[in-house]
Amino acid sequence: MIDIGLRIRDLREASNLTQIDFCEKIGITQPNLSHIENKGAKISVGIIKKIITNFDINANWLLTGDGEMRKSGVRPKNQTDKPCQGCQDKQKIITLLEDKISLLLNQEAPIVKMKSNRNRSKFA
Repeated sequence: MIDIGLRIRDLREASNLTQIDFCEKIGITQPNLSHIENKGAKISVGIIKKIITNFDINANWLLTGDGEMRKSGVRPKNQTDKPCQGCQDKQKIITLLEDKISLLLNQEAPIVKMKSNRNRSKFA
């Protein structure tokens, strides 16, 4: 149940509401909400329905974490398109390699002395 509590906190923060303001909208006490958000206290179906209807929330997201937060497609704070830390590290390495390759390709090519063919005849 702690996962749903974290999603409720994400929703509240995304809505720019204090715990007290959020509680007034769904009809619970602030200590109860704090316990739900931080310790995963059980939450009634009635309160879940109020949250879904009052905040236009995707029920699937609230219950499972799948999909978008709001029916209109707003993502919660913790759900971003940023890659994970390991992926970010790999991307940094790729970027560094691309930069090095670009530098090497943009450097002037070394001057190579070509042997002249002036002394050779066209027909052998």
